[in-house]
Amino acid sequence: MARGGHGVAAAAAAALLVASLGSLAPALALDNGLALLPPMGWRSWNAFHGSISQDIMEATMRAMVSRNRTVDGTPTSLLDLGFDNAGLDDNWQACGKGVRGSFTAADFSPMVNTATFPDMKGMTAYAHSLGLRAGFYMNNCICRETASEFPSSADVAGHMQGRAKALAAWDFDGVKLDGCGAFRNLTWWAELINATGKAMLQENCHWGGTVPGQSGGDAPCDGTETPSDCPYNFFRTSGDIQANWASMFGNLQTTTKFQGVPPLSRPGTWAYPDMLEVGNLKDATEDRSHFGAWAVVSAPLILGHDLTNAALGDRVWPTISNKEVIAVSQDWAGHPGRLVAAYNDPASPLPHHAVAAAACGNASFPFDLAGKQAWGLHQARGVASWQACQQACCADSGCDVWQWGSTPPSPSLQCFIGKPLYLTDNPKWFASRGKDKPPPPPPGADTIQLWAKPLSGGAYAAFALSNVSPGGAARAVQISFADVFNATASGSVAVRDLYAHKDLGSFTTSFTTDAIGPHDSRMYRFTPATADAAAAASTATAQ
Repeated sequence: MARGGHGVAAAAAAALLVASLGSLAPALALDNGLALLPPMGWRSWNAFHGSISQDIMEATMRAMVSRNRTVDGTPTSLLDLGFDNAGLDDNWQACGKGVRGSFTAADFSPMVNTATFPDMKGMTAYAHSLGLRAGFYMNNCICRETASEFPSSADVAGHMQGRAKALAAWDFDGVKLDGCGAFRNLTWWAELINATGKAMLQENCHWGGTVPGQSGGDAPCDGTETPSDCPYNFFRTSGDIQANWASMFGNLQTTTKFQGVPPLSRPGTWAYPDMLEVGNLKDATEDRSHFGAWAVVSAPLILGHDLTNAALGDRVWPTISNKEVIAVSQDWAGHPGRLVAAYNDPASPLPHHAVAAAACGNASFPFDLAGKQAWGLHQARGVASWQACQQACCADSGCDVWQWGSTPPSPSLQCFIGKPLYLTDNPKWFASRGKDKPPPPPPGADTIQLWAKPLSGGAYAAFALSNVSPGGAARAVQISFADVFNATASGSVAVRDLYAHKDLGSFTTSFTTDAIGPHDSRMYRFTPATADAAAAASTATAQ
């Protein structure tokens, strides 16, 4: 089936990105040319968990290409919008039927539960006939395979080679590599999968334990090249998401550590706080906020609701078919998006968060600090001591706070500097340059967060997300353009509401939202007049 307008636009943007980067960076370590924009699709776990079958997968694929709903009056499918990956999750395997109680045969081929999946290659062929890509799942959690079943290095090598061979034989287009079994070496997986000759989208599902910037472990990589040099196309930043607001909001916060300068979430390797629970949350308001949050941080948009449920489909369609929000996700202008501010209810302010101060260059600074952790900082790479970390902050006019400590799961000490968004009571070492005004408090029941992402042409997406508890008061917030643009915006800024698809006018200095209710959100496109002028000049020159 031919792909729709968004899919074509995304492909064109990806091709342009490849061309523009060709002379700037070496070949991607994964060497597959995929995920130059955040992947989009669907995966089975959040909707069906272990109760999955080939029949359900194929019914879902049909739902992905059905044009039984419209966008702007035009019959439109999920595939037309760019959701082109149909991913199988856990429980395809024949548990206990293989050697030593595994689900791997003596020749190292994976053993499939043929009662539920009678024809794996037939399933991928069906996906391809519809214009979809088919995704597999390995290093399973259900009846996980461990070192007791594969005790020798030859056993491990045989297992991994057998899985890569099966991926190619079944003609899958991607694979989710979970962290439950004994086969966690993502660099080795990438090498084996690349050797099949077929480019496959590879998901690192190590729950935030294997991430860019690590020098050891299951997949060492720097993560600052473009495309990324990491041996996976997207990486989990968190534990498994659950179908509730607290889980969604908490998982979103785990992306902040990869949003520094340079960011570690970038073309080729995207930070991923797990599959979407859109449709599985309490109501359409929470669904919309969840979808917008993933879009503004460039997280892969992997749907997780039952696509064959018509009533559920009607509920989520206005959210997941919003082309303007999808366009924010699928735009790369040098940064994936970041948390820039937090607004608290002035009627119930949180306690003052005292910050221990240290003079710049104080080499005798003790480690008996306030015991708080600063969030929203970025890593200063190549810093080997707390003294050097302090000096790095003092030499940076944009740094208010430095922090020297370890970030799980890495035991090594690291330096983080910058302007903190909030503080929490964790035993981390940090010092402040003695600013009088404390940083914003941590996200609580009275907090509205502001996230921002640069877009092509000089515009920015701004996303206001309310974490006010249900029953709390709706309130407006004043968004400073300086927070969004990370600089003082000169001249007027045109504001467009991406939910209402409506231009709201031009403003200077700041923009005040309407009242945002509990667990609701707003997404805007801020376009400075200077960006409009530059775009017009570029068009005139081209003509």
